[in-house]
Amino acid sequence: MENRTFVCYYVGSGKGLILEKLIKAAKRLKKMVKVYCIEKNPYPLQTLKRRITRNKWSKFVEIVQADIK
Repeated sequence: MENRTFVCYYVGSGKGLILEKLIKAAKRLKKMVKVYCIEKNPYPLQTLKRRITRNKWSKFVEIVQADIK
């Protein structure tokens, strides 16, 4: 049971400002995490994609461009 991956839905992620804190907390607790960043606005997604690439988070983070209405 300790090898579970925790799933987080980050709704309205924007540029992903909380994302870094979330991944750091998971590493500190030695937990696997999968984060789905959900954002409808395409402009902050460009910054989010660069942040994910720069920090090599692609195995932890998936971007979902959608309106959740």
